[in-house]
Amino acid sequence: MEEWTPKKIEELFELDLHELGELADSINRRYGNIVTFIINRHINYTNICILF
Repeated sequence: MEEWTPKKIEELFELDLHELGELADSINRRYGNIVTFIINRHINYTNICILF
């Protein structure tokens, strides 16, 4: 497993979106090519957003 240092994490902010996507895909394929997502069903009927 790859070790993520604060310096390596900071370097992610320098990548453009395409490069970041390719890096994420390569990491995902190394660990089983499993993709998940979460459906947020919390509907806020006001125009005020609350930070949880």
